[in-house]
Amino acid sequence: MINVTRCLFLITLCACLGLEAHAQGVADETGRFSVHEWGLLYFPASAPAAPRLHSSAHHLARGQTTHRPGFGGKPLLFFHPEPGFNADAPLDVTITLKGGALREIWPTPKGGVQPKLKGAYTWHQLKIQPNTPCGGELAPPRDGPACMSIGPQGPAALVALGDLQCEAWEMSLYLPQLPHCLQTHDGIRAPVLVYNGALGQQRPIAALTPKGALRSQAKRPLRWVYLSVGVDIYRFDEVPPGGLAQIEAAQKKLTPADFIIDLLGALEAQGLTPLEAGAFIKAWSTPLKATPRGWSALGFLDPAEIEARAPLKIKPQPRAVTRVMAFMLEASPAQIEAARPKQIRLKLSVPKTKQTLDSKSIERAARKQISALRHCYARQGEASAAQEGRIMLKGLVDPMGRITAINVIENTTQDQRLHGCLSARLRRLKLPPPKGGAPAPFLLQIDSTLR
Repeated sequence: MINVTRCLFLITLCACLGLEAHAQGVADETGRFSVHEWGLLYFPASAPAAPRLHSSAHHLARGQTTHRPGFGGKPLLFFHPEPGFNADAPLDVTITLKGGALREIWPTPKGGVQPKLKGAYTWHQLKIQPNTPCGGELAPPRDGPACMSIGPQGPAALVALGDLQCEAWEMSLYLPQLPHCLQTHDGIRAPVLVYNGALGQQRPIAALTPKGALRSQAKRPLRWVYLSVGVDIYRFDEVPPGGLAQIEAAQKKLTPADFIIDLLGALEAQGLTPLEAGAFIKAWSTPLKATPRGWSALGFLDPAEIEARAPLKIKPQPRAVTRVMAFMLEASPAQIEAARPKQIRLKLSVPKTKQTLDSKSIERAARKQISALRHCYARQGEASAAQEGRIMLKGLVDPMGRITAINVIENTTQDQRLHGCLSARLRRLKLPPPKGGAPAPFLLQIDSTLR
């Protein structure tokens, strides 16, 4: 009897251990993948307003500052299977916008119209297809049901809003071939998952002070914060909650070209792959590279801050989740105007004197060098009010029509470096030989105005 009981106990124990091992094996297999996400949380200049998970925002590049509160675009969810991943294991992915509402998702059920969206949505029975490349070519058509059914707007509103209306379609413009593809339970293939919407009435992540500094209003540190001031961009590695980012304390001052390279590094440092980081830059290339810039500050939220505002639940749980969410503060009209590159307008004239040289010949020769003269202003950096004014030059022409001497006799600008450059450029002029065969003086006036 004891032996029988012992045998039954051992059989039961082995069965339980076997089931547990099988369950653990399944969990290990299906958990062998990671998820990366990037997106943008956008705050208009007219805040407080509903922050939007925003799109590539072509209107930002045009300096327009009127937006519809609550609308936005992206983020994207990228899936990375790892060795040993069970491709037959389905996933459930749920995104929630706390206190807000979704506006668009992709893939939609059967690739058709948008479902009735509220504050959360779940993609059920999703499968990853390892080593099956796909990309922007799988984006839904702009005039297809998934795009045409977004929000309460009809086709007329879609045409009026243009590319900003359908974020999933915009993938076709910037998303490269990715190494893995996704497939829904109803057979729709997609390179990534897309969602967007509004988070409800929340104060901005950060705000600008009257003196142009940035004050954090987040509950957790902000990282890789970029402050746009005129033509320059200043980077701060971290701004603590309630902290102040002032230009004097910036870790780095960047030119517009350096900014893009630095931003790529910041994206990869947070865990994105080079392909994903490049897609981020390309998706927002218009506002990021525009002159003048339509934003005053750009930075990245702490992952815990992202999860608090937009929880992401995936079953089975992936090995790792990397969430990279940028925030952007729109520039005010005054900030955009201040950042607009200034140009100098030059007017050349020859004062009326008793000089022996023909004044019209002098003007014609000087105008041929107008580009070189403008370079004297441009090489000092961006044109400024200090370069406005009048410069009067007096030169001497030899019998062969060559300028042998030239000096500045009047300079009403506040830039004393201009006269040397202008003199050097004007020495290249070839003028008609003076009448009488003797060296002759001449005057040339350059009036500069900022526009």
